[in-house]
Amino acid sequence: MNKYVVKDIQVGSGFSRGLYLDKWFILTTSELPFSQELRATLLEWRCREVSSIGSPKAIAQEPVEAITDTGKMKEIEDFFVNTEEYMKDIFMQVAKNGQLDYKTVADKVQSIYPLIQDPYLLLNFQKTYHVDVDYSAFHAVTSMVISIIIGLSLKLPENRLIELGVAALFHEIGMIKLVSQSYFETKKLTLEERKALYVHPVVGYNMLKSFNFPLPVCLAALEHHERENGKGYPQKLAADKISLYAKIIGIACSYDAIMSHRPYKQGEDSNANLITLFQNKDKGYNSIVVKALLLALSPYPVGLYVLLSNGKKARVVDVQPENLSFPVVQVLGEEANIQTSENGITITRILNRSEVEPA
Repeated sequence: MNKYVVKDIQVGSGFSRGLYLDKWFILTTSELPFSQELRATLLEWRCREVSSIGSPKAIAQEPVEAITDTGKMKEIEDFFVNTEEYMKDIFMQVAKNGQLDYKTVADKVQSIYPLIQDPYLLLNFQKTYHVDVDYSAFHAVTSMVISIIIGLSLKLPENRLIELGVAALFHEIGMIKLVSQSYFETKKLTLEERKALYVHPVVGYNMLKSFNFPLPVCLAALEHHERENGKGYPQKLAADKISLYAKIIGIACSYDAIMSHRPYKQGEDSNANLITLFQNKDKGYNSIVVKALLLALSPYPVGLYVLLSNGKKARVVDVQPENLSFPVVQVLGEEANIQTSENGITITRILNRSEVEPA
């Protein structure tokens, strides 16, 4: 492969063949331009060079219109509400009749797949849900959305994205047999119910296998709680022993579980969760899959509230494309902007809404 210095690649240009971070991780295809966001992310990761067997080429770009109309937002809202209701009905039917048809749910995923094109809108709308939603059904839907977003970043073909979407929808199906009706309620689980959850991946795998679901989907249910460092369950698999769908759903599931509202905790800012996942201090998650999610979602978007190393609260007002870790911030109540830096004022942590809203 030919090597290309990231800083020397012209934004908006393309390559005649795919552009790779390494031999496994593709960054762009020949149809996609090299974006400013991609350059900034690569530099943030300290990736100085990328590879391609092709050569640089010009790509004609059409202007992209921002989606701000209420009609689009209503479409997103209807997507969540309708898909949540669909999954709630499916779970009830499985619990009652013990039957599930793969083609039916695959067709459902394929029908809503075109909507999953703007992760910012979809994931930001997720925050508007409160504790009165059906958590089991909503978690299935949001896990599917996040998983497909990751799959898109990994350049998976559409047929595999549909399969991944089905796997994400039913990765927790084993819960139905273990905690029965309590799985569909919003109350906190008892100690015995929580202990039972540790075997739900095996139960889910057996259920999906009995429904003649594809093996990769069954394995995703079995392995989505496995971790790269071998400290997951139920088999304590590590690294390359874990299937790709399970790696993706494991991150998506954990991300959603942290940020979602539950009866015994409040959701946190999605960007704080992304940073936590990206730090990956115990090496529990696959770094390439985490990076794929970060390609779709920025860790320090404009408007985010943060706590600075000097103890002051601030709001992100600008992001430096060359270094996403050190954005420009404005201290609350002050007019002057501050450029955060490695050797100066830094961001200590993300602030939740409750920490900046007046009491």
